[in-house]
Amino acid sequence: MSRIVFTDFRSDGHQFEVTVERDDAPTETVRFEAPAAVSFGHDLIAHALSTLAARKYSDVHFDFPVSAACLGRIQPFTLCLPTAAAPAEEERWARNETGVTLSFSGGFDSLAALALMPGDTSLVSLDFGGQFARERRGFTSFDPIIIGTNLTETSLRSTSWSFMGIGAILTAKTTGSRYMTFGAILDQTADSFAKPPPYTRNRTFPAFSACGFVNAPYVMGITELGTARIIAQAYPDKARDALLSLSSPNAEKFARKGLLLQYYEKQFGLSLDLPEIRFLDRPTYKFGELMGGDTMSPWYIREYGAENAAKMTAEIPARAHEIARTRSLAFLEKYNQSFYQDFPAVLKPGLEAALRRYRMEPYDATDQADFDAVGDMLALRYEISGRAAPAPKDDADPA
Repeated sequence: MSRIVFTDFRSDGHQFEVTVERDDAPTETVRFEAPAAVSFGHDLIAHALSTLAARKYSDVHFDFPVSAACLGRIQPFTLCLPTAAAPAEEERWARNETGVTLSFSGGFDSLAALALMPGDTSLVSLDFGGQFARERRGFTSFDPIIIGTNLTETSLRSTSWSFMGIGAILTAKTTGSRYMTFGAILDQTADSFAKPPPYTRNRTFPAFSACGFVNAPYVMGITELGTARIIAQAYPDKARDALLSLSSPNAEKFARKGLLLQYYEKQFGLSLDLPEIRFLDRPTYKFGELMGGDTMSPWYIREYGAENAAKMTAEIPARAHEIARTRSLAFLEKYNQSFYQDFPAVLKPGLEAALRRYRMEPYDATDQADFDAVGDMLALRYEISGRAAPAPKDDADPA
């Protein structure tokens, strides 16, 4: 039986510190600090800490008071019934049935999401400090609620991706939002290209549904190129800071995202005040290691030539070159409407109006065929449900 215990709990109502003891790792201490206007009780703290346990442990214990109702709601996520030091009164709060919280990094994907969201969206940013201090440049000018934490300095960050939603959880009573979202985009995961794609059904991750949230995936049907298209139109004065907040200027991510912004700066006749952007001297990743770059590889070949595309991604397969020659690839600048068929009904009219505002069109039959061609290309290196198994040999780069 594996066990995780959250002990030695200390809190003043808007900041807390807790020691985490585990059977399989050294003892570590995590800290969270919110503005004075944000308050959270033991139930919300337990919900937040549950993301650090996830389904890795068969015994989860909070060494502080937590309500029985909260423990019961956490159980479907952890797959075990957590225990607490003592019972507590259940934490309750009013819900705004149209309110939305965006876990906001200030980077490309969350910035594009914000452009599509209601004007009263609540923004919550996690300030990890340290090597992630650059991100502050991207989110501080939007005046989000900032939750400071040392979490990324601990090994607990690797338990579950859902720790990225801790800010939304801790501020749930403050924002009162019914809905929450991240800047999760189409070409972020191979599952988007599955047949059928799982994201056509809107499911809320258990860590967040336990807290009463419903998922509202604003950019799930949009590619990296689509996010750049939206940002260039919605936030031309923020594009530079968004890019600089991503990574250092010599990093792959900086070059990849920067080239997309540069493309729309030219397409739309804008002045985005971008820093110098150039192709990499040598690729950081080879095909099969970075989903976003791999999805875009035929487009890079089309727009910049095979030689420059090879500077961004090594070992691009022949299939990508064929797609660049024979396919429109217009879908990369549109949205996949099937990903929104189960989008929350109360929010959908606003989403559709925003997509029209930024000249984002739904897929037509050609777009769907091109999407499938790219999905089959990706299946050469990624395991994608419903796609043909990789060909025995299709990795020759004809460039």
